[in-house]
This record gives sequence, C-alpha cells and structure tokens, in this order.
Amino acid sequence: MEQYPTVEGSTWTVGEGSAGHNQYGLDTVGYGYGVVNLIQTQGPAHGVDFPCYIDIYQLVSYDGADPFADNLLEQTVGSNSVMVCRAGVCSGTIQF
Repeated sequence: MEQYPTVEGSTWTVGEGSAGHNQYGLDTVGYGYGVVNLIQTQGPAHGVDFPCYIDIYQLVSYDGADPFADNLLEQTVGSNSVMVCRAGVCSGTIQF
C-alpha cells in the first residue's frame, strides 16, 4: 500500500468537559471503515494476504514542547475482522 504522509502541526483542543479538567474528545486510532473495506475487498487481487499487519507511528507533543509519547499503533486486518493496538493495549478482535 502507498505510505501516507505524516501529519504535522495538527491540534486537538482540550476542554474542561464533565470531569472539570483536561478531558479529550473521542480518541480513535487506526484506519477507518473505508480503508479497511478497501483492504478486505481489493487486497487479495493485489497480493495482500490475511491477516494484514499495519504499523502506524504516533509521536505526541504538547504545544511545541518535547514529545511525551511515542506510540506504535498496530492494526491487524483479517478477511472479516479487525484488531487495533496502541502502546500494547489492544481492542480485541472485532468482526468487520
């Protein structure tokens, strides 16, 4: 698959939320439905074997400060399932 470029300079506003402090919005990782569907439906015709393992590298920093997290996101796409892991914590297998 074509490598996607890195995202630089993106921001995510942290609000007070119901907890009253530093609460993020929904935090999802990995490729979404469209890309997973593309891999599952067109991958075999292009030599993709299942399960297909995808590594995504994530570097997190705060307001220009030194990075405080360097995560490896791993997504495993099966012919009818998906599993996503970040920093060793996995979603479990999801039928897809």
